[in-house]
Amino acid sequence: MWKACSHTFFLLVVVSQAGAATLWAREHGVPVPEMVFVHGGTFETGGDPNKDVSGREYVLRDFWIGRTEVTFGQFDSFCEETGYYEERFSKGIVSPVHDGERRGIWKATQPEGSAPDAEPPEHPLRNYPAIEVCWLDACAFCLWLSEKTGIGFRLPTQAEWGYACTARGTQPAVESDRLGEVAWFAESANRRDGRTQIRPVAAKMANSLGLYDMLGNVWEWCADWYDVEYYAKSPMNDPEGPATGEERVYRGGGWFNCARGCRSATRSASQTENRNLALGFRVAVAAE
Repeated sequence: MWKACSHTFFLLVVVSQAGAATLWAREHGVPVPEMVFVHGGTFETGGDPNKDVSGREYVLRDFWIGRTEVTFGQFDSFCEETGYYEERFSKGIVSPVHDGERRGIWKATQPEGSAPDAEPPEHPLRNYPAIEVCWLDACAFCLWLSEKTGIGFRLPTQAEWGYACTARGTQPAVESDRLGEVAWFAESANRRDGRTQIRPVAAKMANSLGLYDMLGNVWEWCADWYDVEYYAKSPMNDPEGPATGEERVYRGGGWFNCARGCRSATRSASQTENRNLALGFRVAVAAE
């Protein structure tokens, strides 16, 4: 059963009619991410001078958001059941990042002094954030999980992501000298062998909502189209982003970024089919 504490509630039943579906999913091994309930409220987003985006006050409804980024263990289950990657690409490409590279990533992220010939486990990146996942892939995972559970999983809006990252606006910034306590980023990643340095989820401290890796490790896709002018004129209540656009937003910074790139206000954007070694996602669910 999902845990509960005085500040954070984990999802067992999103809405009453979905409760049976959630229990069935867990009993049948469907990889439902652990979710954290976020009370809605008013908060002011931080501005991003690199994108000419100023701060703005928003009012958000309650929602749920993934405690961690979606892991390879969860995303691989989707790929294995649906054949999604083979259908999109070609025979033999069954999931993001081939087995040899996964073993290399695992070895490169072991602590200093580890035996150089240590053999990785059978599924070495099961608890690492899924990478090489484009916006379309992330949405396909959400749709599959929704169909399996009867719960409306989706990507968070940019406003929801910022609200959750800052713990409902109560932690708007992390000082650079303390960033290493909560984030994997360039100065803390210990890039051995020049390999990709994603790290297992939840290996750093959580914010006060109990959310891990909101900053660093991997950038996270959001639902919104990107438009630099939207933020000055967007609705105050539950903004969902522009109706159209050319690129989708991602937030939070990644393992290769400096401290400045891992701020709650930092944002970037890319085309929906872009994949890279520091780009993943987490899921959200409306609390209605």
